[in-house]
Parts: sequence; C-alpha cells; structure tokens
Amino acid sequence: MAALQTDDNGVGPVISQRESSAAHEGTPATAAPAIPGSSGTTRPSRAVPATAWMAGPAPAIPSPIVPAPAVPVPVPAPGPPAVPAPGPLPGTRLLPAARPGTAVLGSSTARTALLLTPDLEERVHHLPLELVRRDIAGDHPGVPLMLRIRLLAEKTGDPIGGAVLDIRHWDALGRTEVRGAQVTDPQGYAEFRTVHPGWQDGVPVHIHAEAHRGGYLAGGRSVAHSGRLHLPEALTAEVAQLPPYRSIRTPRAVNDERACTLHVVPRDRFDLVSGLLASIVVAVSA
Repeated sequence: MAALQTDDNGVGPVISQRESSAAHEGTPATAAPAIPGSSGTTRPSRAVPATAWMAGPAPAIPSPIVPAPAVPVPVPAPGPPAVPAPGPLPGTRLLPAARPGTAVLGSSTARTALLLTPDLEERVHHLPLELVRRDIAGDHPGVPLMLRIRLLAEKTGDPIGGAVLDIRHWDALGRTEVRGAQVTDPQGYAEFRTVHPGWQDGVPVHIHAEAHRGGYLAGGRSVAHSGRLHLPEALTAEVAQLPPYRSIRTPRAVNDERACTLHVVPRDRFDLVSGLLASIVVAVSA
C-alpha cells in the first residue's frame, strides 16, 4: 500500500492528479510521452471535447442586398400652352385709370377706348345749327337705337367736356344719310337717338363719328378726330331679317369681329324691334 502524503501543513492527504483522474474514469491513467528537451516530468493528458465556443463567435454572413424597387416619379401632364393676355384691339388704346368721379360705364379701372384718327391739319368746318340735336332718326323707320358715346383724352384718360361729337350713317333702307351732333357734358358723355344703320355695297355696317374741339359750332377752325363705330355682325344679321332692312338688295359686307367696337344689347332679347342700346368710349390725342 502506498503511503499517504500530506500537504505542507499536515492537514490531509494529497491525491495526485493521476490518481484522481483514474479514480474518476475507472481506468488506470496512462502516462503521456515525455517531450524531448523537457525535464522528463510528464503531465496527464485530458481529452477535451470539441465545443462550439472553442471556435469563437461565428463569422457574420452578410445578407444579400436587394435593391428597393424604383418608385416612379409622377410627371405632371403637359398643360395647354400659355396664352398671352389679350391686348387692345387694332385701332384701340388702353387708357390710364380714370380719376375718382370719372368712372367709365360703371367702371373706375383702366379701359380700352377706340382711338379716333386726327386730321393732318386744322381746317374750317361748317355744321348747320339745326343738326345739333339728340334725335337724329326723326321719322326714319328702323330698329330704334340709343347710342351713348364718351370722349376721353388719350394721355390722361380724363373726360373731355364741351367738345362736339358729330355722327352720321345710312338709314334703314341704305338710301339716305342721317346726321346729328351733340356737345359732350363735363363727364365727356353725349347721347343720340337713332336707328340701326342700313348698308351699301362693299361697306361694313357702321356709324361714322367725328370729335371736334374749338370753334366748330361757330364755323371756326378745328382739328377733327374721326373713326368708324362698327356694329356687331351677329346682331346685324338678325336685324337684316326685319323690315325694312330685308328690302335692301345690296349685299352686306361682313366686318371682322375684332373691329366691332360698339357694345350693343337689345332692350328685349326676345324682340329686337323694341330697340337696342349701344355704348362706346372714344379717345383723342389732344
């Protein structure tokens, strides 16, 4: 029997590692071969089962990168091309805004006026005083027409009072010229009672207007500003179906709608015979 060994303090027996291993495993311990160059002391070898933790943490496997589906960017549908704001019609001019108390046909903002053409030089005009009248239709038949004209200064847009507006046009049969004149009031207005004009061959339906400043009524010298106040063709086509206009055998010249400067509305939209209301703003350069 082997003698028991005690530790340095003499407390208890000391069991060698070889004996402990053999006791636990139930088999005699085998000595491991000596390693050359060592002290010859052998240490017990112990099989250590391979475990996952010995290999360290598993390397991270990158996940495949899947690109996100492209999101279509909404493209606005092409709209209609930009249309420039309509400017003044040929032969018209956009006047400055009216001063307070000088509203044009109920509007105090800037407005478009028919620019009358001046004569090249002053000349003597003669107007019989009996033609200074508001009612120029007299006993001439036709669709009644109330005409209201306002005269303004081109540069400032101010009303011109004390000027003479002289108008003339063909009667409803296209045979006789009717004529009359009025002096504009302090707000530049002049009104006439007449009939819807007739027509002659090759000439669009219109009212000829002249504006005079100076001694026109006294037979003095003045510069006349003149222009044509055209009637809307759509309305004239309806009037042409009524008596006495339908008796006119002369072909009617069709006017460009852009030159229809008169604003005309019927008193009764269901009955043109009841009369028409026409208005316009005209301007002169001096």
